[in-house]
Amino acid sequence: KYRRGELSGKLRFDIAPGSVVKIEMAGEKFLGTSDQFGQDIFATVMAVSIMLDAGGKEEEDSRAGTMFNLSHHRTASENKLNRTSVPAHPLWQDSWSGCKLVEF
Repeated sequence: KYRRGELSGKLRFDIAPGSVVKIEMAGEKFLGTSDQFGQDIFATVMAVSIMLDAGGKEEEDSRAGTMFNLSHHRTASENKLNRTSVPAHPLWQDSWSGCKLVEF
């Protein structure tokens, strides 16, 4: 309950609602110790918003990005527990683990 949030970044078309994503978190860089904020998080994508802006006459005005509405956040250790995860999708038999992004 209440494990939800938003994540935004570069323009992407390969992640759809219903996908489970792994978010690689960056831990503390300067103290030299590990912390709980450096743990990877798994989450379910609930909604995807895409922003495309052609801008004006200048090339710097054009922008693009994607925002993900995420729910059911859990750590890697919680993701292995039966009470916070399932071994397969409840509706689909076949799974697709994704592919690498390529530059154009």
